[in-house]
Amino acid sequence: MKFDPTTYLMEMGVDEQVAADWLTQRKASKAPPTATAINMIAKQASIAGMTMNQALEMCCMNGWRGFKAEWVAPKCKTFTEAKVSTLNQLTGRTADVFDFSQARLINAA
Repeated sequence: MKFDPTTYLMEMGVDEQVAADWLTQRKASKAPPTATAINMIAKQASIAGMTMNQALEMCCMNGWRGFKAEWVAPKCKTFTEAKVSTLNQLTGRTADVFDFSQARLINAA
């Protein structure tokens, strides 16, 4: 039986359009959409705390043919909090900062 990457991706919860866009991107970069490649992306998406759909959207947005959790997650999750703390110490006031890497508001108060 021939492997159908579109069906496989949709069974993983990927929107049809996202799957089509990602498969077009893979084809353009001459990277076959194998089950192994898709499974590795799913594993990395899980590590990053993302759905497979979100990971493939990120791939399409950035022109990536693959995905690694470390590409979207900071090395040290408290790095932004440390920057906010330092900023507060230097300015003598508190700041609310939006951490885009984790899509959350940090209230430094």
